[in-house]
Amino acid sequence: MNKRLFTRKALNTKIFFEDEFGEAFFWLKSRDISIGGIFVEGVIPIRLGSKVFLSFDVKDKKISVTGEVVRIPGEGMGIRFVGVRKDSAEVIKSFVSC
Repeated sequence: MNKRLFTRKALNTKIFFEDEFGEAFFWLKSRDISIGGIFVEGVIPIRLGSKVFLSFDVKDKKISVTGEVVRIPGEGMGIRFVGVRKDSAEVIKSFVSC
């Protein structure tokens, strides 16, 4: 049984982890995205519930979001979006639905 709330779509792009000033300090690759969150491949020392600032490109548009780490299955991490601007949300929604 699939417990996902939102449809996911494959997205292979660099996900930049940023500090509170918008400066990227490392990146990992994404696997897929939905309007509710993103799965990032790779393992870093981070705890469930940690807040992260991310930026990435979807359809040649820069997206910046605040997320919360909600899953760490071993090969990466599931990040739920908790702060997304309306224009960014529309770009993500358009990408996932096509």
